[in-house]
Amino acid sequence: MQINTLQSKKQTLIDSKYIEKIAEKNYPGLQRLIAELKREEKTLSEFEAQRKALCAKAEAGLAAEMAAIQTKNATDAIIGDIEKKSERNYDQLFRNIRQNIQNLLGMTDEVYSLERIEKAIRHVMSLKKNAEVDEKTLTKEAYKWLKKERSDARPKGKRPTMDPNHIEIKNMLERAAG
Repeated sequence: MQINTLQSKKQTLIDSKYIEKIAEKNYPGLQRLIAELKREEKTLSEFEAQRKALCAKAEAGLAAEMAAIQTKNATDAIIGDIEKKSERNYDQLFRNIRQNIQNLLGMTDEVYSLERIEKAIRHVMSLKKNAEVDEKTLTKEAYKWLKKERSDARPKGKRPTMDPNHIEIKNMLERAAG
């Protein structure tokens, strides 16, 4: 531009219009290139802003997820402790009821196997109506179940009956022998 100013015969004022005129004359398309670069720079800055927003959202989501996981882990630990205590209470209750029934059976002439007693206790404890019942009631229910259900002894079958022909043969043999 300085060369253009020096080459011109009249003195010109160098301002923005003059610079644009010279740039268009000597460097055609430069303005379009500059405009394109500005658009790309704007697009790039918009992209960077979107990226930062997405990163912020992801970090917030990750923090919320981590808090949820910590809460779940704490809850699971508490539930695990409760289940362990409940399991220990169940085992203790089971042993107490078994001992009570064995004491009852010691006072009577009834005899039941340990497996049979435990089966009765499991049956009674599994009933929904007995979910919140005390040890005394559970013991009574288990004892009733033992008495109501078939005993450990084998069932006695019917004696075979003889048909009339066999009875007649038996009578003849008894007369002949007697």
